Amino acid sequence: MLSKEGFDALGPVFAMNGWVFFGPYRRGQGLSASVGKYIGDEIAAATKTGGLASGSAKMVRLLETDHLNDQVAALTWLRTQKFVEADRTAVAGNSFGGIEAELGASTPTTIVDDAQCSQFPRANFFLSGRE
Repeated sequence: MLSKEGFDALGPVFAMNGWVFFGPYRRGQGLSASVGKYIGDEIAAATKTGGLASGSAKMVRLLETDHLNDQVAALTWLRTQKFVEADRTAVAGNSFGGIEAELGASTPTTIVDDAQCSQFPRANFFLSGRE
């Protein structure tokens, strides 16, 4: 399922239950295709030139820096909107989005006040790159 299809399916469900639904696109993908390189391409290039360890290290670096910073900036902006109860927010994601939800929830200035959930099947791959 593409992000847009997922957003189109999930957004109304959240809205019907009183939630604001915000579905951002990652750099280099979807509506953000022109805002940087796609993470999958960057990981593949690093893996091709330096092997699996290099690809894993690239993924960890991007997820812990650029992509986490994007998530924090988006949530910070969202919380300034008049239609959002800034002190009642939740973050969810799957795959890389799940990793970002977990990282965001564990930052020193935790970005999630109420809830965070994730599903990330790439966790073993992600964790194998951490040393």
